[in-house]
Amino acid sequence: MVPIFLLVVGILILLTLTLYFIPVIAQIALGKTPESGYLLFQASWGVIGARTRMEGGESRQEFLLGEHPLYTRIVKDQKTRALEVGEELRKIPSHIRRAHYLLQLIQPLSHFGRKFLQLMTLQEIRGNLIVGFRNPADTGIFYGWYCAIFPTLMVSPVCLDVTPVFDRPVLEGEIMAKVRIDRPLLLILAMFRLFFDRDVRNAIAGLREG
Repeated sequence: MVPIFLLVVGILILLTLTLYFIPVIAQIALGKTPESGYLLFQASWGVIGARTRMEGGESRQEFLLGEHPLYTRIVKDQKTRALEVGEELRKIPSHIRRAHYLLQLIQPLSHFGRKFLQLMTLQEIRGNLIVGFRNPADTGIFYGWYCAIFPTLMVSPVCLDVTPVFDRPVLEGEIMAKVRIDRPLLLILAMFRLFFDRDVRNAIAGLREG
């Protein structure tokens, strides 16, 4: 019979290897129509995933196995909560010393950002947009720039279809971006180092008190 200790060690080694070799695929999508708009974020690691969709003051959160939801949670009245948060933020006094704590975060966050960009690969950006400015000439200039760079987009992961509208200001359509994060274990370790960094913890504590 395999000892419990060896079984636990084997599971930890297997989990570490899978976190190193299996990438995370993250996707964000935005859509806007005259009636409503939505924001969707989805991340998957192997067959396990999570998805959040916010639309019409409602947030739908799902835990996925493949594409099948295993758990769904719906949170309503997001606009009301946002207003309450905004009121609380306006009550926070502004102190000059808070800038000192923000400056302390710049270096560790920049290191984490560089690590994230090293591990991230853009897979695709695609969408279709309807664009119109108040001044029709501005719409023409914008569409001219789009037509100029369109041949470059054809040989890149970016695929955007833009339809100009000259009789009214408008911005509608959908856009989606998908990225691949290789060796997610390294990103998790970087997040742990960031969280346990003394300067980061002191800066966060100072911002909360300020």
